[in-house]
Amino acid sequence: MEYSDDQIKSIISDADYLVDEAEALIYVIDNVPVSEKAPGMESIIELIALIDHAQQTYYRPLSEHLFSVPNMDEKPGDFKSSFKLSDDEAAKPKEILKRISKNRASFIAFISKIPVDDLRIKGRINGQEMTIARLLEEMVIFERKQLKLVAERVLAIDNSLNQSRKPKGE
Repeated sequence: MEYSDDQIKSIISDADYLVDEAEALIYVIDNVPVSEKAPGMESIIELIALIDHAQQTYYRPLSEHLFSVPNMDEKPGDFKSSFKLSDDEAAKPKEILKRISKNRASFIAFISKIPVDDLRIKGRINGQEMTIARLLEEMVIFERKQLKLVAERVLAIDNSLNQSRKPKGE
């Protein structure tokens, strides 16, 4: 898919939005049990930490590499399979959110300096032709999904707490 200049600017704007989302979560994260999870589901801390892991080990390095080495052919694998949340990280959700925000602001500053035409540079990642713009779009789609799951977990926990606070018979 060839991206128009407006589509690329929209993708960058969407990617920049993660800074606001991460900063907003910092203020509410202490009010939810971040490590609680239902069977077969990830906890809030796992969802957030996976965004951080993907940003640091996959999306940003590949974008930078694709920019500096056009026509590259990388096989980094799947960032989800390399993700492991340590006990130390699990105990520091605010730190993860601050790191996401800081790293994303830095990444957006880097991307914003690249001429729009250069965001169409092509290479191969895991055997698929990819541009920086497409990689950024995949990142935004992944993060939206993760943040939607976080919001659903927070809402479910909030609803559960509200139900337990109601007097019986209501």
